[in-house]
Amino acid sequence: MKSLALALALLLAAALAAAQSTDRYRPNQPPPVKRDPSGGLPSSPRLTLGSIEKGDRAPDFDLPLAGGGKVRLSTLRGQWVVVCFCPRRGLEALDSLAREVPERVLVLGVVPEKVGVLSAWAAQRETKALLLDDMRGDISALYGAYDLTRNLPRPGYAIVDPRGVVNRIEIRDGLVPGDAARAVQYAVTGL
Repeated sequence: MKSLALALALLLAAALAAAQSTDRYRPNQPPPVKRDPSGGLPSSPRLTLGSIEKGDRAPDFDLPLAGGGKVRLSTLRGQWVVVCFCPRRGLEALDSLAREVPERVLVLGVVPEKVGVLSAWAAQRETKALLLDDMRGDISALYGAYDLTRNLPRPGYAIVDPRGVVNRIEIRDGLVPGDAARAVQYAVTGL
């Protein structure tokens, strides 16, 4: 009887371990997405999906910076900031945007890539954008720039004024750096 109870306990422990190992997030794989049992929107225990609009206080974040250190958005109050969400393949467009905006505007690229890869990319170019590691997609999700159906951040940007308030936010596929640069120019200068 004791051996049967022990065998059942071992079998149950093995089944639990197998179930837990399939739910665990692994680097370089899309984050786990769990469906709401009620049939609602998909959700993930680690992603907080946000919906930011013009006039909202920009959600603060602290992300690793390519080349070393970290950037906390709240420490940049007092200057115009463009928070850009882009995939790694969009880094050239991000750099183009950073070169087109007025000098006094700081461009932050929130990218789902490891800081080492971003550092290597930045070392090969003299980019004006600050590249930030959002490998897990948490900040993209917080700003409403995460597509749960594809498990990828969506392209977009948020223009944050010197008070830390969102002046404009646009999250959509097909963004053109020139259009974003004109939106930044208009927000900053009114022209």
